[in-house]
Parts: sequence; C-alpha cells; structure tokens
Amino acid sequence: MNEKNAINSLGGNTSLVISILGFVIIGFTSITLFNGLKFENVPNYLKYSSYISIIFFTVGLIQSVRFNIKRSQLFMKYYAQFLTTINILVLINIIIAFDNVYYFAAIQNGIDLYPFWRFNIVTTLISFALYVLSGILYLSECKILLNFITPKTRTYIGLICMILSYFIYVVIIYLFIKIPNIADNAFLILISIFIIIGFQIAILALIWEYRRFIIAEDL
Repeated sequence: MNEKNAINSLGGNTSLVISILGFVIIGFTSITLFNGLKFENVPNYLKYSSYISIIFFTVGLIQSVRFNIKRSQLFMKYYAQFLTTINILVLINIIIAFDNVYYFAAIQNGIDLYPFWRFNIVTTLISFALYVLSGILYLSECKILLNFITPKTRTYIGLICMILSYFIYVVIIYLFIKIPNIADNAFLILISIFIIIGFQIAILALIWEYRRFIIAEDL
C-alpha cells in the first residue's frame, strides 16, 4: 500500500466528511437558539458537551488536509494511530451532538432532562469504548497483549466486549419509552439507533484501515 495514500485514507476525505457532518448537526442544534431559547438558559452540560464536540470536529477538519511531508516510519505509525483515534472520537461526538438535539428541544420547552442526558451520554461512552476495544482485539495484532494472553483468549475477550457494547440499543429503547415526547421529537431517539449502527461499521473500517497501514509499514 502506498504510504501517502494510506495516510490520506485515514485522514483526508474521511476526516472531512465526518467533521462536516458534525458541524451540520451542531448547526441544527443551534436552531433552537433562534427559536426562542436564550443562550443563558442553556444548561452547562449541554454547552460544554457542545464545545467539546466542536473542538473534535475542528481537529478532524484540520486533519482532512492532505499529508505531503515525508517523515520517518515511526512518525508515520504514530500519525496513523492519531488519525484513527481522532476519527473515532469525532464519530462518537457526532452521536453525542445528535442526542443533544433532543435535549436542547426539551430546554426550549422548559423541561430539563439532565438525569436522562447523563445516563444517555455515560452509556454511550461505555458502549463505544467496549466496541472499539473489541474491534482492536479482533482486527489489530495486539503484539504486546499477546505476551500475556493467548490469541484464543483475546478472541473471547473481544467477543464479550462486543456483546456488552450492544446494550446501548436497550438503553435507547428505554429512553424512548421513558423520556417525554417533547414537540414530537421522540423519533430522534430511535433515529440514533441507525446512526450508531452506521458508525459502528465505520469504526471497524477505520481500525481495519489502520491495521492494513501497519502491516504495509512492517513489510
């Protein structure tokens, strides 16, 4: 695999598309601020989570710039790892930003759903952490880990992590049932299921692309 093309496949268009998608969702969220919601009435947890998402989207956008500088092999490996990590974090923050759309709408209607938001975000982060770990165990070589466990054990751990990560779908259904249907926006909670499915596939693709790059570098 061409080194330059491999790096661009991890950054380049991938970072550009997902970062722009993130900014579009943030822009959609901000519509509430032009629809009667005052910025000072927005709870800090929604403000700060949006700020964090914007930071990741901005970093992802910067990484979309084509890589044209020749560096050492070690640097390229770390840079590929950085790109993969950033892209995964951007994807996770897109989901958080999308979930925030509903909670912004709730605040706009005078309802603070912080307990539900906290439960939603924590379970999302845990779920994706488990999913990423399972992807790493399945798709990467994990040479250091193999010093402590056998490949078979690694596979079992990866399978368990992947199964546990799917509890996010149960959480979404629970939230759909329990959270008030504010301004007929409850459907957004169900839409997040399809977004998560798509992003889980994208995360595996990113990890696989990183693995291909590392294998090519070692040849």
